[in-house]
Amino acid sequence: MAVVQGLNLEPVPRQLRYGCGMTDFEDFYDIAECVNEKAYLGNQIVFGDYETGAVYTPFEKERNIAYGGVEWIEGYFYFLKADFSKKTVTIMQYRPDWECKEYFSIEMAEVELYNLRIVGTPIHLISQSEEMRCYYPEQFSIKLSARESVIEIVDNHIYCSCWEEEGVAECEITEDYKYYEKLIVRNRFGDVVSEEPGALTRLPNGQWWLS
Repeated sequence: MAVVQGLNLEPVPRQLRYGCGMTDFEDFYDIAECVNEKAYLGNQIVFGDYETGAVYTPFEKERNIAYGGVEWIEGYFYFLKADFSKKTVTIMQYRPDWECKEYFSIEMAEVELYNLRIVGTPIHLISQSEEMRCYYPEQFSIKLSARESVIEIVDNHIYCSCWEEEGVAECEITEDYKYYEKLIVRNRFGDVVSEEPGALTRLPNGQWWLS
């Protein structure tokens, strides 16, 4: 790379040309607790071009500003910018050969910072704890089991990975013990559309495989 910083630039799924890394990363929820006690020094998001070796830094490092949640969706990078001074969370739209601009912004008080991330096609902003809450492109929430985790949203269908255990009796593992994952598809009201055994995995080229 043209600039060597000792960062691990990891490929971002759905495209093969660029890698992305951050100088420091913590969950926004943890940073919010830190900011209440002292200033957060900030982190910096870095993109590297695997073809040319060029390195791109859309923003300089700033106090109380954190970045995270990078996804490539329909020809652009999208990532989160959390400004703990202004108390806002913004989805940034970016391409290294184009400008970086604000795509959507919301007050920090209106979101759950725990597991806040970008997901889906088209783009969705969600968080997940005891329920999945969606903030963009529309606001809604659905209840999930403690074993479920949202992995993709496409055409108003919410794809969830759920782990299952069988062969456990009175907290003891029996000879019939079996652990596996299953894919649960829900609609935006939380109703189960389909359910089948299998783990959904995203390949570097963006394709999903059920195994």
